[in-house]
Amino acid sequence: MYKVLMVSEEGRGGGPLGRIRMMAQELQNDIDITVVVPSSSEKYINRLKKEGIKFCTPNLNPLTTAPWGFIKYVFFFIPEIVNLVRLISKLKPDLVHANGSWQFKGIIAAKLMGVRSIWHMNDTYQPRIVTRFFNLLAVFPDAYIYASKRTQEYYESISPKLKKCEQTKVIAAPVDRSYLISQARTTRRSKAIRFLTVGYINKWKGIELTIAAANELRDYDITFDVVGPILETRKIFANKLYKLIEELDVRTVSFLGYRKVDKTLFEEYDYYLCSSIKEASPMAVWESLSAGLPLVSTEVGDVAEIIRHHECGVLSVDYNGASLAEAIKKILEVSDTEYHDMSKGALEASMFFDKEEVAKSYLSFYTQVISETSH
Repeated sequence: MYKVLMVSEEGRGGGPLGRIRMMAQELQNDIDITVVVPSSSEKYINRLKKEGIKFCTPNLNPLTTAPWGFIKYVFFFIPEIVNLVRLISKLKPDLVHANGSWQFKGIIAAKLMGVRSIWHMNDTYQPRIVTRFFNLLAVFPDAYIYASKRTQEYYESISPKLKKCEQTKVIAAPVDRSYLISQARTTRRSKAIRFLTVGYINKWKGIELTIAAANELRDYDITFDVVGPILETRKIFANKLYKLIEELDVRTVSFLGYRKVDKTLFEEYDYYLCSSIKEASPMAVWESLSAGLPLVSTEVGDVAEIIRHHECGVLSVDYNGASLAEAIKKILEVSDTEYHDMSKGALEASMFFDKEEVAKSYLSFYTQVISETSH
């Protein structure tokens, strides 16, 4: 049984951390897997304990735009790499799996120790300062996992040398379908059609597009609920959204804060709305598919490919409120039969993201990278 360290320098929450936890749980009977997260990640650590997942908690400061946070990141950069080197020396893993393009420390530590590594790319955008540093280190890992085809295209455009990397694989974010799966929906509500969006509030979620679309759709009996926490670092941005709602006098968009994402939540809604501007493999979208919710979405990540292939929703042709409103109008006009077919298509598409299937892809790729004899 070989050993894998899954390293995350971020511990506050979000899709990548959910993916790490879910995959560690699924794979722990097949391989010796240890999750490495910052010691400050109390909630996440408690979740790992609850699920019986092995973990280590060195001091790791995440990269942040906050002045004091950035200073700590730079000041402790070298010492934290040294700590990871010591951890690798102690645990002697066969593979280090680093998560995120700005998470350099695990990749550097693995290189220094001569341990094979995989760098996992989760997004389709990073600031220039991150991409420049990434480009310098892009040859360090032995392999890459990309959260979507668009993610791979994005990073290969930043660093063309990645096209020469023979060990690459696209693996979408996993979903625990066991608590989401339901029967295909046969009809919508007779009135007050409800759209759901789930996620941490940030500028890449495109919530302003939802607000603009709601402004265009004043004559329709529909509502838009946004479920997700607002982190302290995103309060200024959230206030801008509140101000936009007030200026446009839009009364159909509501922010509900954190709610448990489960079958019960999705059953309250008729459609899932993804207005994201930049996103790779949106876990909340895949979860909504597992609940049989038809989609309205921008062409973000690989969502467009899923919608076209499985005919489970309608795409917005552009990233603006008017285009999103047109897509919403289109899906509101479908018949009950078409709605039922879209719901069936959503459930069929969701099987691709089942955590057990995704875990098999991880295990296969880990084995491939570890067994590769040439560097």
